[in-house]
Amino acid sequence: MDSKLDRIVSRIEEYLLGTSNTVEKGRKFVEWILLDVFDKTESELEDDDIENGIGVIISDGSYDKGIDAAFIFCGTLYLIQAKYGLSHSEDNVYAFISKMETFLNDEYCLKNNSIQRIRDLLFDRDKVNDIQIFYITNNFIDVDVFENKVSKFNEASPEICGISCRMRILGLLQIFEYQDEMANAIPSKFKGKKSGIIIENHFENREHTTIVAEVALKNLAQFVKKDREYLFYSNIRNFLGSNKINKKIAETFHNPKNFWYYNNGITIVCEDYELKNDFQLTIDTPQIVNGCQTASVIYNQWEALKRPNNLEGTILVKIIRDTNNKRADITRYTNSQNAVTGKDFFALESFQKELKKQFAYLGFNYEIQRNATILREDKQKYKGNSKYDYLFDKSFKSRKCTMIAKEVIQAYVSGILLNPAKAKSIGDYVPGGQFYNNTFNDSTPEDPRYYLFPYAIMYYSRNILEHKKDDKLRASNLLFISLYFRTILKIFNKIDLFKEEVFSIKDYPDKKKIIECFDTLFISSEYNIALIKLIENIMEQIYDDSTVIEVIGENLPKFLKNTIESERIVKIINFKIENRLNKKDSIALIDDIKDIFNL
Repeated sequence: MDSKLDRIVSRIEEYLLGTSNTVEKGRKFVEWILLDVFDKTESELEDDDIENGIGVIISDGSYDKGIDAAFIFCGTLYLIQAKYGLSHSEDNVYAFISKMETFLNDEYCLKNNSIQRIRDLLFDRDKVNDIQIFYITNNFIDVDVFENKVSKFNEASPEICGISCRMRILGLLQIFEYQDEMANAIPSKFKGKKSGIIIENHFENREHTTIVAEVALKNLAQFVKKDREYLFYSNIRNFLGSNKINKKIAETFHNPKNFWYYNNGITIVCEDYELKNDFQLTIDTPQIVNGCQTASVIYNQWEALKRPNNLEGTILVKIIRDTNNKRADITRYTNSQNAVTGKDFFALESFQKELKKQFAYLGFNYEIQRNATILREDKQKYKGNSKYDYLFDKSFKSRKCTMIAKEVIQAYVSGILLNPAKAKSIGDYVPGGQFYNNTFNDSTPEDPRYYLFPYAIMYYSRNILEHKKDDKLRASNLLFISLYFRTILKIFNKIDLFKEEVFSIKDYPDKKKIIECFDTLFISSEYNIALIKLIENIMEQIYDDSTVIEVIGENLPKFLKNTIESERIVKIINFKIENRLNKKDSIALIDDIKDIFNL
């Protein structure tokens, strides 16, 4: 526990390194929370179109109503206040709770446009299904002090909003526990917890590892009421909701006799179970791995009806004894029919697991689960690779050469697939997203260099070229990656590296040959650095183009998210690349690149 807390402290200190005043420290702490606690990527911090489920609103400043950041994920609106160091106090926690009560009741917040946008979303049932509110500090705090006030807020707020609304206060220890939750781990304090449930008709399989039972809705609601604090840790949809799904479940609840016919039921995985008699079942460490939303709606509706004992209706419940630690696989397969969009499936996907192994052979830690502990025996593996060291810095090395899966995928989609706008919507490319299966399938390259090279360009441009310090360049990072790989293809075609012109990296039939060609360039540090600098110049020319200036107007985020992949703009991009490659210094660089291929 202490070592994990120490790692959190060191990650915060590292991220805030170089900040000189309290305002800057506070801002950076908000960013750290979004990146490290809520698994956002840097490109997501550059966009604020949360109405469409993209990016983050960072609203710290005057008239912020106590909200430093907000985003929507899978129908859940997250509201966050961050307090770094001495800016935290007990009084500030109570003040935050009071501000949130006022915020939920206030009709207008027009003094701050960002806050008004967030306020408008509170009652938009097409976009927001429930609300999660967080007060987060890097101090050790006694959260029990605020339990009574927070409980009253959580009980009262649904009547105001009409939906579930939950507040959480997180100090340093609670940050660790929250990350533990999001990593699908069951905290040790809940291990071995025994829970009882009343069942009706049931049968047990011949291996005595599973009971399938008919359970009355009121008995399931009582089961959830007693144990809701820990029942959903292993569910990948944990506090994520789908508005349409929940509405349909709630509608069915009004005719509870139909629940048995219209609902797929609930799956519970446990360490052990014991039938006391035909109607009483004791379960050790139960976890709802499928049907989290169903169970939540049943409980909430039962509470709304004042816990009636005469509630009709039953539901199918499957209780599985996890004898071979199959919890992850059960979670994976029982949720496969649902539109799950989150980082958690990265850790369950066989392709991603294999990619992690391949990255390890190259010396890199491909992190498919945020902040996963690196085993002692694995630490020696993650030293990077001397061939590509020039693309990374000491900070990268100090983090055991760790690359976060979501950022690697963004870079891959931007560079190899040449889709920088689509890459902005990273939720579409995580397992369960609308583009994941088309992107990662039998034809997807397995060589880790296909993913390493775009990520290396992402990292080099952000950190070594310091694009992250310039608002426009930081926002254009995915565009920069795509420009780099577009330009390489044009150079490869100019030097006749292939028998015929290549316009798509992903569609080139000889995947081994093309990645080896990229590798030859990447290990030639002098020429690759010169090429990266050339890309900076090309991007500058693109932004100086009168048509591009007109299209962008005053909305660069919209341009980068939508227009950049349009036929009109791609034509301009290709023209600018071609024009720049015909300059004298570029021709000399192309000749140098030609020489490294012995052509």
